[in-house]
Amino acid sequence: MGIYLKFESDKIQILDLDTTESFCQFYPEKKFDNHLGTVTIACGSPHPGFSGTNTLATIELMPLAIGTTHLAVDPNSKVLLSDGRGTNTLTEPVGTDFVVQTTL
Repeated sequence: MGIYLKFESDKIQILDLDTTESFCQFYPEKKFDNHLGTVTIACGSPHPGFSGTNTLATIELMPLAIGTTHLAVDPNSKVLLSDGRGTNTLTEPVGTDFVVQTTL
């Protein structure tokens, strides 16, 4: 699996990238860069992998501004099946807008 996220670094910052609940067992790459607004997770699990719903990572965010911001999955991201061919199941662009709210 290779997941590459992009976020608006002037609106949110990443505080923590937690993979303790993840199905993955090895991580060649697991990092974030608040200056560039990127999260990179490359990981894998031995065959047969997993089926059903599972967690890849939990990302703790800190809002920097009130308003709507965008979190996008880079088109180079891949979620590969353990089918002997590495079929990519991530075929549609994924992204979401969310409202960042702060309190005093």
